[in-house]
Amino acid sequence: MGVQVDHLTQHAENIGDRIAVIDDRGNSAPRYVSYVAFNDAVNALANGFLSLGSGEGSHIAWWGNNSLEILTAIHAIRKSGGVSIPIPYKSTSNEALYLLQAADVEILLIESEYLPILEPIRDQLVSLKHVVSFGDDLVTGESIPMGDVLGSSTKPVTEGNYASTQQMIFTSGTTGKPKGAIRKVGGEANQFGPLFKLIGWDRMDRLIYLTTGPLYHSGPLGFTLRSQLVGSTVVTQHSFDAEDWLRLIDSHQVTSTFSAPTPMRRITALPDDIKSKYDVSSLECFIANAAPWTMKL
Repeated sequence: MGVQVDHLTQHAENIGDRIAVIDDRGNSAPRYVSYVAFNDAVNALANGFLSLGSGEGSHIAWWGNNSLEILTAIHAIRKSGGVSIPIPYKSTSNEALYLLQAADVEILLIESEYLPILEPIRDQLVSLKHVVSFGDDLVTGESIPMGDVLGSSTKPVTEGNYASTQQMIFTSGTTGKPKGAIRKVGGEANQFGPLFKLIGWDRMDRLIYLTTGPLYHSGPLGFTLRSQLVGSTVVTQHSFDAEDWLRLIDSHQVTSTFSAPTPMRRITALPDDIKSKYDVSSLECFIANAAPWTMKL
């Protein structure tokens, strides 16, 4: 189903100065990107995908830690009409080979540190036409640097045709190897009105959302995208670390997050002197899901 105005375009026009993404890895200065700049980056990558020959239903995979680039790619795939396919960043070469083959991936955007894992299997991926890489340790080889792919920041010709990211998720593999299934993630804000009211997002003066867990999992990704429907600021944690999670909430006054039980067990198990260093009182809405939670936790 198409939409009259893409929500990122609308945010760029109406709340353009608001910070859309904070990429804070702790070991370097955080990157703050406004909705205007974020929408421009998404458009540039979407136009880049189109220039590589992608179109409606093209299978485009992303492989990397939570980051500004990965969020940009997810929205660019949506705007260009492709199917978004997450590859777990801890995959081995054999695991990645199976997933990339099963999904018939045509374009792969990959963080450069994972290129050595891709290299041994590259020749076996007959459907894979283009590898686009990003990151500090950029190794080109047979990959194209992301900066060389970027097109115009103007609205892609496909924008407005797709309200939702079409995402391929993989089953748990309990009855054999995982199988890919395409689902829709995202949509329009009015579709999620009852949910936003239930969890209190409609009553927050400012929604600052922290990614808890990898975006290749459907829960963290789904709530991240839903928060952006209503103009949140998303804080990305590159990879999970319990104390760093507390630091991010304190530093950026995070108001909401989604989590499975395991990260919370690791956080609550921290020594009291570590936990007491951080103020997490800004957190108003904590969505506990993804697996059974004990009452004690």
